[in-house]
Parts: sequence; C-alpha cells; structure tokens
Amino acid sequence: MNIHNQSIDTLRGLACIFLVGFHVIGAEAHQGLKVVDGNFRVINDILAYVRMPLFTFLSGLVYAYRPYTNNFKGYAIGKFRRLLIPMLIVGTAFVAIKSLVPGTNATSFDWRYIHIISVGHYWFIEALFTIFITVAILEKFSLLANKTKFCFVFTLACLLFLSGIEIKYLFPFFLLGVAVERFSLLEILKPIVGYILLGVVLIALCLIFSEYITLQNKRSLDGLLIGGVFCCAILAINLNVSLLAKIGAFSYSIYLYHVFFTAATRIFLQKVGVIDLNTVFIFSLIAGIFLPIVVEYIFNKTNITRLLFLGKSKMKVREQYILQ
Repeated sequence: MNIHNQSIDTLRGLACIFLVGFHVIGAEAHQGLKVVDGNFRVINDILAYVRMPLFTFLSGLVYAYRPYTNNFKGYAIGKFRRLLIPMLIVGTAFVAIKSLVPGTNATSFDWRYIHIISVGHYWFIEALFTIFITVAILEKFSLLANKTKFCFVFTLACLLFLSGIEIKYLFPFFLLGVAVERFSLLEILKPIVGYILLGVVLIALCLIFSEYITLQNKRSLDGLLIGGVFCCAILAINLNVSLLAKIGAFSYSIYLYHVFFTAATRIFLQKVGVIDLNTVFIFSLIAGIFLPIVVEYIFNKTNITRLLFLGKSKMKVREQYILQ
C-alpha cells in the first residue's frame, strides 16, 4: 500500500458522515427533515458532487490492493455474499418498514419488482456488484494491465458517464481509485499538490453554494472533474483522524443500517416536540453513525447472522474464542 490503512478508513468515515447527513436532511424537499431551501438544502445538494464519487473511488482503491486473479467463480460468489445477500435482506426490511410505519416518508412501491427496481440507497450496492464483475471481466482479458489499455477503458467509462443514459453510474471513479494504486499516482500527487487541488475544489463548491456559478447536474464534465479531483486530492493529503477512522472501519454496516436509525430518531424527536432542525439533525446523524456499529457487534457473534446481515464469511476458530 502507498498509504496507511488508517488514512483510508478516515476517508471512509468522512464519506459515511456525508451519506448519513444526506439522508437525515433528505434527498428531496419532501423527505427527511423536509427542508425546501436554506443552508441544509444547499450544502446537501452541493455534496452530491463528492459524496458517492468518494465512496466509489475508495472501493476501487481497496480493490486494487487485492485485485481479481483467475478464480472468477470464487470471486463472484464472494462478492455476492458480501454485497447482495445483506442487501436483499436489509433492503426488503427497509421497504416493509417504510410501507408500514407512519412518518417514514413512504412512497408506493411495487413489490413485484423489488430489487429489480433498486430500493432506496441500496442501488449503490447493486451498482458496486456490477462494477466488481465488470472489472473482473476486464482483468481476465488484461484490459487494465497497462496504462495504455487502462486509459482506453477509462475514457470509454467517462464517455458513458457523460452520455446522459438514465442509469446510476459511477464507474469512472472506481477506475480512478484502481489507477491511483496500480500506477502509483500518489508518487505524483504529493501532499502539497493535494492541498492545492482540494483548495480549488472547495473554492468551486463555495462558488456553487454562493450561486456565482451553476452546474447543470452530476452527470456532467464539471461533475466528473469535481468528483475525481476531490477524491485524488483528499487522498493525497493523507488525512488521518482517529475518530473518523474508527467510524470508517464500519462503513458497510453504516451504509446498510443508518436509514433505520436516522428515521427512527427523527420521528421520535418530532413526536416529543423537538422541532429545532439543528437539534434533530445532530441527534439523527449521531444515531445513524453509531447505532449501526452496535448492530454489527451484535450480528458479528454468530456465523448465520454474519452471513445474512453483514455478508461476512464464517468466523475462524480464533475469532470465535475471542467473542466467547
């Protein structure tokens, strides 16, 4: 690795905070805190240019440390176990709860198409599984083996990103993460370069916030550049924050389970008369970050719950001994 594990986990923790905050506020004005305008709404919308690109970029970076080799069947089964099994179970529970519990911003859903039509934010897990399988096929034919082939594939991925085809598509950011590790790009991206690039991105985001410049949408050249530069820049500065790193170590569980706790906290606070947006936001954010960590500790204790709710393989004997 060219960068310490704790730095990667720090960025995962930051991505988790971005994500949980996004769902506390709500993707649309009728969701979450039901904020139509103001700082919460504007900041939430601006972070869309870096939030999921960062998650995807880090997935590509981590993949590059342990890339596909030759066992496609074992690789695909492993990704299915890790990603799709808990997504199917937790995603189905998510739809059921939204359909039954008042105050959850429920929308009608056709159960015949559950998981064929993506369920809420779980679309990203399905997309990530597709990316992993696609990358394995590309690796099998050595299409990512050198810089020339890699650039060709990356260019095609960017063109598809910019095509406007109605799919949730983040493949360029995954490939960028792979490239950073595979071609040792951090040797070029020194920390000072990272700070400069990060400053440029932050200035751009502030100008968007101040409405001095307007971006059309995330699937634009501007969106691609802002997301890509932000990911490389924040990695290059080697950010290392202990609390964020501890949060980042549980990023998958936070992704799976945070919406249950953010919604429950928001509904509870509103029921007891707490209407201050800042208070509801902070408590919902804390619940969405830390309660999924508790869930992982609980589900991590048996092999069946590890598999079904976390997508993990069986515990080794030593792990079982430690938990007893």
